[in-house]
Amino acid sequence: MKIKKFQLKQYGPIREFYLEPENFNVIFGLNESGKTTLVEALTSVLFKTKTRYGKPEHIIIELDTGKKIVTLPATKPVSILTRTEVAPLLYIPASESELYKKGDEQMKFWDSLKLMLSQTGKQIPFATLIKKLREGIGYQPKLNDWKSDKKKLIESRKNRLEQLRNYIQEIGQIENKKKELKKITEKYTALSNELNLIETCKRYKLYQNLQKLYNEYIDKKNRFELYQRYTEADLKQWQELEIKKETLKNQSNEKYEMEQEINNLNKNFTEVLKKLELVEKYNIRNRITQGTAIEKEPNFFYPVLIFLIGFLFLIIGFRFNLSIIISLIIFLVSIIGFTTVAIKKSKIRIKKLRLEQVLNDAKLFLPEVQTIEELEKKIKMLEDDKIRMGTLISTKSDRLKFLSTVDSIDKIEKAIEDLRSRTNCGTLIQLKEKIEDKNRIQNEIKGLGVEIAKYLNETDDSTWKRLISEKEVSPPSKECDISRETKVAEQIENLKKQTDELLREIKIFEEVQKSRYGIIDEKNILSEIFEIENHLKNYHLELQAVQKAEEILNQMSNELDNFISDLVYGQYSLSEYFYFVTEKYKIVKVENRNFIAVDTNGDAYPIELLSSGAKDQLLFCFRLSALKKLFPEGTFLILDDAFIFADWQRRCRLAELLKKFIDAGNQVLYFTSDTHSRDLLAQYGGVISTIQ
Repeated sequence: MKIKKFQLKQYGPIREFYLEPENFNVIFGLNESGKTTLVEALTSVLFKTKTRYGKPEHIIIELDTGKKIVTLPATKPVSILTRTEVAPLLYIPASESELYKKGDEQMKFWDSLKLMLSQTGKQIPFATLIKKLREGIGYQPKLNDWKSDKKKLIESRKNRLEQLRNYIQEIGQIENKKKELKKITEKYTALSNELNLIETCKRYKLYQNLQKLYNEYIDKKNRFELYQRYTEADLKQWQELEIKKETLKNQSNEKYEMEQEINNLNKNFTEVLKKLELVEKYNIRNRITQGTAIEKEPNFFYPVLIFLIGFLFLIIGFRFNLSIIISLIIFLVSIIGFTTVAIKKSKIRIKKLRLEQVLNDAKLFLPEVQTIEELEKKIKMLEDDKIRMGTLISTKSDRLKFLSTVDSIDKIEKAIEDLRSRTNCGTLIQLKEKIEDKNRIQNEIKGLGVEIAKYLNETDDSTWKRLISEKEVSPPSKECDISRETKVAEQIENLKKQTDELLREIKIFEEVQKSRYGIIDEKNILSEIFEIENHLKNYHLELQAVQKAEEILNQMSNELDNFISDLVYGQYSLSEYFYFVTEKYKIVKVENRNFIAVDTNGDAYPIELLSSGAKDQLLFCFRLSALKKLFPEGTFLILDDAFIFADWQRRCRLAELLKKFIDAGNQVLYFTSDTHSRDLLAQYGGVISTIQ
């Protein structure tokens, strides 16, 4: 439902205004320009609200209800909204802080929400309305009795009625008593006949019901025989076969994977053996052992030093005619040491060349090794791989032998096919369904059996047919209302009491003095009795009407309580919208018919502790959530500077939330006198209309 056209002329400060609204409209006007007047005129026609300038005469509003275009105001009454009681949801004023006040003179916030959902006129809480209804008739529901003054009045009228009736009864002639007795007797006879007819109808209906139950019992037993072929044992066997089949499939896959692993291991094991054979062939281990015993290569420094010292002593001996024997000895020792070192260095270099030859030989089949240490580690690794792979191949071969000995899937498939043939079920699910049907029918048979046994007081079903036949009765002569049995019995009992009373009064009749009952004119007795009876009847009807109204109002109140609670959680809920706007309150809970806002830290705040701006934002989110649920196809929403008291960040998020509401198929008319709000809403697609 959307507004297609809005036209207003000569109303308050407005000379002429015309608008064909888009989905998002921003009507901007400075103070005193007539913005509020436009809002009042629009809502007065749509929602029957009061205005400052009276009923607008030159106004036209066209509504697209989805089925047809409705023009307002109309000459004939038109149902504008399918839910006229929620009209206050469609108009949001600048501030609604009054809804949050508490006190004797202010209704509570929860009642205000329910009033928003339950009426369009003057806001009167359900509790206040119920209280006024009670006070209007002078009744006290807590005491379950009338107020003292009303009670005295009722008692006095009852006493007077009793006096008048007693007087009529006592002052009447015996003949009248007899005539009355005759009428009562005739009525008593008619009611007795009706009661007998009701008893006959009851017995006949009981017989019919028993016959129907027994036929249904037999039919279900016959059906149950058809399900005997479906047994829990077959179901269990089929389930075990399916599990075994799945296990065999897994084992088959495992066998295939195991064969691949063994093949790969054999290839790797063969390569390792080949490399170890080459190690043995080239005698790598022994050659490494011989080569690793290389001593440290000696240095020529000390032999050269001794040689130079001996040579120096020899020259000095010749020069100064000293004894040269010591010099010759030192010189000869130095020559011997030098020669010994040279021979040792030569042997060490030969060993190193042999080790290099071992490394070169090993690189022919182990190209990755670069040093003797790497070669030793590689040989050790190959020996470890030989042991590890041999163990793995042995273990996996044993497992492969076991997997080769399990049953085949074909054998299990044959067993399942036998079950299909025996149960006539194509799948395990079908067999489960058949067994469930079987159990259901069995339970129905038990239930019918219990019901029949209760009627017949017999548990042996072989005797039921005979017992039911014994209860067979002929159809009643005519239809009757069995529900009247209690009422007719009560009437018969009352008539019997009246008859006994009349007989007693006839026997002991004695005229009583008129003054005893305060009778002035006997002609007015019947009219006075009629008047008092009407008064007493009206008191009873008043009480019944108020109790019924209270019951309806309480039911409406409870339904609204549940509706409000349903709007709090989930998608498109009050909690989701309020957190989007505030980015502070993660969730809104309902406790003791009041909203509790819980922030991201888990701290809870009753609604009365929130700021006035947060309260307005909460109510705005409540409206959007309610409209989403009540009008899933979309509707219009009128806002009168509803964001003016929000800070800028929240105002931006409110505008974004409003844009999502519009994108969901709704229409918005936002009236504002604030340029910042106007520009902000324009950024979100609002079409600006300025009041001149």
